[in-house]
Amino acid sequence: MTKLISALCDAHRELLLAIDQGGDQKALGSTARKVEATLLASLTEADEKARAALVGAVMNSGSLKALKTVPENARPSPYAFHEAQPKAEFIAAQPSAYMREAQKRGFVISDKMRLSLLTQVAEASSAHARMRPEALLLQGQISDYMMMAMIAKILDMAPEGAARVAPAAAKLFRACHKARPEASEQVLAEMFCIHDPAAADASLFRVIALYALLGTKMPLRDTIEHDDMRRLAKLLFSSQGRKDLKALTGGLEAYIASGLGSASPLLAEFEAKRKHFRPPTSSRRAYA
Repeated sequence: MTKLISALCDAHRELLLAIDQGGDQKALGSTARKVEATLLASLTEADEKARAALVGAVMNSGSLKALKTVPENARPSPYAFHEAQPKAEFIAAQPSAYMREAQKRGFVISDKMRLSLLTQVAEASSAHARMRPEALLLQGQISDYMMMAMIAKILDMAPEGAARVAPAAAKLFRACHKARPEASEQVLAEMFCIHDPAAADASLFRVIALYALLGTKMPLRDTIEHDDMRRLAKLLFSSQGRKDLKALTGGLEAYIASGLGSASPLLAEFEAKRKHFRPPTSSRRAYA
């Protein structure tokens, strides 16, 4: 029964992929429905333990009805054969309802995959080519670490690449900040704790400006050690400062599209004081 269910899951997925690739929707759709009916019947006959063990295969089937038969506490085994591991790109490309059910059963878009998707969006020259990777990129929420890694990628992109990823990146960054504003405040506070801004990483002030556009609260003045950083906080995070920054950059999305470069006129004084440039050694390149 296990082999039969796995084979039916594979068959259903391949039929869906064939339809997506321009195959005969009527004929392939009819076959897919028959395969799905057989799959559902087989899963119904199997006990709960067997269905849980097949979570990876069922997750790869593309059948929402079949996936819902799997217990929500089931998780794909990291020791399963490659064929039984969740196929991330296929699963993430399914409708949001499917994604929700898969996530209930342990599916996640890995950080590595998300960064790869960001690169794909940046390199896609047409809106049509960007549709699929952008849709995958926007699935789920990102962590604060992932946000910093994405910022590092954007800082390294050519202008056209930054412009292409800006809409999706802005949505993800806003969602991250809204979900955990206190985490954004902590990241910002760490950046403001720098002892010598003249030796800061080249991107420090530009990343701080991004957090100002996100609406992150300014760190308490008493926690900022350096006078230059206190002046920077007032420049970017005061009520008037935020208005000036938004007027200059055009807002968060436009700022990302500029490769985090459009705030340079406001930041020129601070960036000019940097003594030297130190290439970043990690994705958290905003730190000194």
